[in-house]
Amino acid sequence: MRTICTAIALFALTTIAVAQPALGTGPQARAMLERAIVALKANRTTAIAHFNDTKGGFRDRDLYVACFDARSGLVSAHVDPKQLGVDVRTLKQPDGKLFGKALFNAAKVGSVTTVDYEYPRPGDAAHIAKQSYVTQVGNDACLV
Repeated sequence: MRTICTAIALFALTTIAVAQPALGTGPQARAMLERAIVALKANRTTAIAHFNDTKGGFRDRDLYVACFDARSGLVSAHVDPKQLGVDVRTLKQPDGKLFGKALFNAAKVGSVTTVDYEYPRPGDAAHIAKQSYVTQVGNDACLV
């Protein structure tokens, strides 16, 4: 009986571990943003295309690069294609707080700032607490 109970418990733990995707860490997000900065400085057009491409090298677990025009706020890169062309300043949490305005205001050339807000993970509809690293490169504001 003990062997059966141990096997059931092991199966349950394995199922839970497999069902929950691994999440990216703060240092991993910061490192991805640093890679994005290098890519933007090298060739903006190619970088934005890679950020929007599922196989472009800028997606890892729940981490991804999103960018918007630092002047107009229009989204140019995002994991969700429906967000392209949206004014980031209009993005709201379920409680009505304009977190997009905080992202817009945080973007500064030569510095990286963190912004806390609620937003769904890629492929999920539920809003969760998130923290993004935000910077500005030329006229592009980007975050991970």
